[in-house]
Amino acid sequence: MGLTLHYELAAPACPAAEARALVEALRKHAQSLPFDDVSEIIELKGEDCRSSRTNLNDPHGWLKVQTTRYMTDTGEITAANERSPTHIIAFTVDPGEGSEVANFGLCQYPKATDWSWASFCKTQYASNPSTGDVANFLKCHLGLVALLDKAKEMGILGPVKDEGKYWDNRDVVALVKEVGMWNRMIAGFYGQLRDAVEAGGGDPRILASEIAKFQNYERLEAEGRREEG
Repeated sequence: MGLTLHYELAAPACPAAEARALVEALRKHAQSLPFDDVSEIIELKGEDCRSSRTNLNDPHGWLKVQTTRYMTDTGEITAANERSPTHIIAFTVDPGEGSEVANFGLCQYPKATDWSWASFCKTQYASNPSTGDVANFLKCHLGLVALLDKAKEMGILGPVKDEGKYWDNRDVVALVKEVGMWNRMIAGFYGQLRDAVEAGGGDPRILASEIAKFQNYERLEAEGRREEG
């Protein structure tokens, strides 16, 4: 749970070399942005594209998880309707401390000739005061938006859903207010959850949340509870 940027990429049927050139062009632009790190191109084929639930040391594990799709009309997620791509061409961006990493690329799925991508990145916790506060959050979130702007310019951008609402309104002041609201809301919710566990005789220490690592967590929790009330 947390303020997240969701995005999709797409390209029509084309040879892998052309898809690779598109991903490389996007990666080159990522290197010009103020990210903490941009990986090399990651290219996987066949069984190497499949996410493993047992190999926790797979360096591309999270990337593979994000490429896994579930073909179902009911919304039920099971191993039986799990579909992995047959070809992945991608790279990983580390926007900054506190943010999730973000994966960008194109992949093909069984019986499909076009290329697609669907991913997301939670940036909210880059606003932790100990990691640079709002300035660090803005570096991360606006950097990702700038990369999506490049994808749009290249003609490979699909739908974007920005829970910070910046993608649509491009209002930095509103984005700062939005992440502040999310921090208070989640701190308040986390505090209530801990109370419920403790009231039920459980140990609230079993619960973990990035928001609890904020130096100003107690103030955020109090404000979040007050706003919810």
